[in-house]
Parts: sequence; structure tokens; C-alpha cells
Amino acid sequence: GWIMYSISNRGPRDVPRPVLRAVVTKAPVVLQAVVTKAPVVLPAVVTKAPVVLQAVVTKVPKSQWPLETPLLLDMVVFVLSRRSSFETRNIIRDTWASGHDNVFFSIGQCCPIPPKDRVSWSCKRQRPSSKSGQKSWNMDCKNEDIKLSKEAAAFNDIVMMKDIDVYRHLPQKVKHGYKWGLERTTAKWFVKTDDDSVVRVDTLEKYLMDTYNPDEPVVIGSISKGWGVPRTGKWAENTYKPNIYPNFPLGSVGHVVSRNVASYIAENSDSLFNYQGEDVSIGIWLDESPLKVKWVTSKHMTNNGRCTDTNMWVIGHNIKPSTMKTCFAHKDELVTRTTKNPAEEIVRQRKTSTMTDAMNNIFDVSPKMDIENTVKTQHRLFYMLTHFTRIAEKYDIQYWLCAGTLIGAV
Repeated sequence: GWIMYSISNRGPRDVPRPVLRAVVTKAPVVLQAVVTKAPVVLPAVVTKAPVVLQAVVTKVPKSQWPLETPLLLDMVVFVLSRRSSFETRNIIRDTWASGHDNVFFSIGQCCPIPPKDRVSWSCKRQRPSSKSGQKSWNMDCKNEDIKLSKEAAAFNDIVMMKDIDVYRHLPQKVKHGYKWGLERTTAKWFVKTDDDSVVRVDTLEKYLMDTYNPDEPVVIGSISKGWGVPRTGKWAENTYKPNIYPNFPLGSVGHVVSRNVASYIAENSDSLFNYQGEDVSIGIWLDESPLKVKWVTSKHMTNNGRCTDTNMWVIGHNIKPSTMKTCFAHKDELVTRTTKNPAEEIVRQRKTSTMTDAMNNIFDVSPKMDIENTVKTQHRLFYMLTHFTRIAEKYDIQYWLCAGTLIGAV
């Protein structure tokens, strides 16, 4: 029961939506599943077997499935990452993202056209592909998808969008990241960076929370003003007609936006045209919006690549993985993060194992059921739930709760 609750509330981030909270009752062997937000109140399924939970299978439309409990965060960091950058993501996890639960990697789908046959920076075909070349590329895409699926299951920090992963689709990545963050977190601040950059996460978060009002439309970064619109080259813009761009946050530096800016872009994403880059797109979108945006150039954000400078909290760009390791030796957070999880804080203070049920009641548990073991169990169960969800979708099984040995049987 605890495992089911913790997954849906604070566990792996991409748990299928039907997974609901379960409450551990005071009876030693009785587990009760609590179904919430159901259009018809469903009876709790109770069994005397301590390890077996029944599945409640109902014909409930997906649109009426309960939403997951949002992650309680003040700031969320989205790292725009190429599909193939497996090593780089692992370096980031081991260095500046280490110990943080608010750093996510935004990745897209494989372009079906082999790279040598595309128009540069896009997924548009430039020339026909040979049969052997197409077959080889199809296999590369498939193997990459498998590898990404394993990575997502192992780390639970991948935000996968449906759009193709190419340079010209960076605006789509930003839109999808904002939308995901609004639905899945309580974040007041949304940070966009690249996988060749370094972020001092705690210091940046404290700076934002102490300095700016998240209820106002704010964009922070290196704000470019009065830049001309290039018509040729990598950053060619042939759709935006004016010759001068409105204010925009320079992409190589990264940017931070307040929640209401992210909300405006996410809510209007279908009608907002995707220009050649995510940075200029944000500038144009907000220039044409009703928001009165506060544009802030921060002295703590740069693209000079010198990540050993402790006065810089977002540092781009072209930082190689080997350099990133060196940077981590100079991580030098200016603040120490305090936990937002009261149950974990009690564990630290009392040096005993506790858990929290769905009613936020904290209680002692066996030392064997400590946080580390629980997280490992979450990952194993999450792996099973992921495959169960695929089976359920394939055969159109709509359900509220399924756990325990029944998943194994399916």
C-alpha cells in the first residue's frame, strides 16, 4: 500500500495515470485501495492476503482517469538534449544535477530520414535514400528508442515529446517542457538550459525566490534587444517579416520564465507559430501577447563557458563532458538546500524509518523499509507498471488500480 501511494505521490515521475494512492490501514494484513475522483464511488478491494491486491477493472474513459499528484517544486529545470547524448546526460546526473529532483531532460522522436539525406537542421528530405541506407537508419532509430526507454526507466527524468528531435524543433521542445511542468509540478519558475551547460541549481532557485515575484510575467536571461533578423545560414528566419527581432532571451545562455509566462505559451501552443529558434520564438510570442513582460538581464547567467566562476549560476555553452567534471569540483552552491519532504526530515532527525500515508500521517516502520529500499522497490514496480500499461492500452483495458501479483500474471 505504501509503495503504491509513494509512486503516485512522490515516486517516479512518469508513472501511468491510472496508478492511484493506496492507504495502509492499521490492520496488519489488510490493505485497502482508495479510489478517488471516480464518477461512481467504487468499493475498496480488501483481501486477507498480505501480498495480493486485486485489480478494479471498469469501463471508465481515459479522460476521467484521476491526474497524478504534482511534484512539489519551486523551480524546474529543463535540459534540452539530443537523443544520442547518453554520455552527456549521465555526466550531468553525476555532476551538477546530482542530488536534485527538479532536473529533467527534454528529448524528441527520431527523424525517419537519414541525416545525410535531410535539409540541414531539419527533418525535411533533401534527396532520396538508398534502400540499404534507409534500412540501416531505421535500425539505428529502433535501437536508440530501446536505449532511451531503458534510460527513462532507470532515471525517471526524461520528458519525451511527440515531435521530431531536430534543431528546428527547439520551439516545440520548450512548449512541451512548459506544458509538462505545469501539469506535473507546482513550479513557480521554469528554467531552460542545454546539455552543454552547467547550472548551480540551489543557488539559482534561492535567487529567484528571493528576488522576483513569480506571479508577474518575468523572463530572465541575457536579453537580446534590437537584433536584426538573419535571412540566410543556420539561423535563417524567412517567416517573421520585420527586420528587427523583439526582445528575446539568448538561447546559448538559457532562460528562466515565471509560471504565468509558461502558462500563456502552453495554453496557446497550438496557435503560436514555431520560428527558427526557441529563443526568438519566445520573444515574438510574448511581444504579440497581452502580457506586460518584465525582461531581466542577469549578471549571473552567461555563455562564456567558464563554469568555475562561482558568481555564475547558469553557464553555457559548448561545455564538454570532461570539462563538466572539472566544473563540478567548483560547484560551490551558495546555499544549502533544505528538504521539502517532512517525512524524510524526520528520518534524518530521529534516525528512524518512517512513512507517510495518503492522509499525510507519519508513522514508524520496520528499519528494513527505509527510504533507499523503498526507492529501489518503486523502480522495480514502476518497470512492471510500465509494461502493464502498454498491455492495457493494446487491448483497451481501462482500469483504476492494479498491483501486486496480478500484474505479474498479466
